Amino acid sequence: MKLKGLMMAALAATFVFVGCNKNEEPAPNPELKLAEATAEVAADATTYELTVEANCDWTATATEGVAVDPSAGKGNAEVTLTFAANEAYEPVTYTVTFKAEGVEDQTFTLTQAAAEKPAPVLTLAKTEDSVEAAATSYELAVTSNVAWTATASEGVTLEPAAGEGDGKVVLTFAENKAYEPVVYTVTFKAEGVEDQVFTLNQVAADKPAPVLTLAKASDEVAVDATSYELTLTANCPWTATASEGATVDPASGEGDGKVTLSFAENETYEQVTYTVTFKAADVEDQVFTLTGRVREAKSYYNC
Repeated sequence: MKLKGLMMAALAATFVFVGCNKNEEPAPNPELKLAEATAEVAADATTYELTVEANCDWTATATEGVAVDPSAGKGNAEVTLTFAANEAYEPVTYTVTFKAEGVEDQTFTLTQAAAEKPAPVLTLAKTEDSVEAAATSYELAVTSNVAWTATASEGVTLEPAAGEGDGKVVLTFAENKAYEPVVYTVTFKAEGVEDQVFTLNQVAADKPAPVLTLAKASDEVAVDATSYELTLTANCPWTATASEGATVDPASGEGDGKVTLSFAENETYEQVTYTVTFKAADVEDQVFTLTGRVREAKSYYNC
């Protein structure tokens, strides 16, 4: 009886063991797949969602500039990639590598398009302006979104002579001491943009009132004199003309100077007078009078 009970228990244990083995299934091979291997997004995009298909634990690592959430998981999942909008004019590429034990690495490549390049712009705050004769510099504002260069006409220097984007250019030049205005031009160039020309007018120096004066208005010379030197003061061009019997050298000039009057020795017994008239624009004529002394008469007596 006891033996029979033992045999029944052993038989029951065998059925249980066989039943357990029938319900157990072999462990599946690890799998890790991505819904896509590559993708492209617009320049202003900042996120991308990627589907992961897996039956095991996995991790994800990304190149610089992109964050992955989640960066690890088990089984299927939706992974969000986050990155900045692309403001550069070149495309950006990000890669995310997924790893799982016993499975070949899976790599996803995301290409972000380049930012749209705006039309080139180059404008000047002014195209023409004027400065006083005493001015020696001028500042000009430039508005641009591209690289540009500037060249100036003779007599003016630029700082800087090239740049990129908005900026200011300083024109340097000499004080205008002439009585005529001076015109400077600066030409700005950029690729894909029409040249921009700036014109700077520097006014003429103030012209002083004309001056013409003589050191003397009249004088007297000896009877045997043949020349006379006269000093004049002027700030303008002038001319000189002498009366008959005298010559003047030089007969014209500009500014201060000296003129020489030449004439013959007075051999008569009468007084000789010469005049020299000086003329200049917008000035009253200046007249110089030169008198030659009278030769003394000889006395004769009869003995």
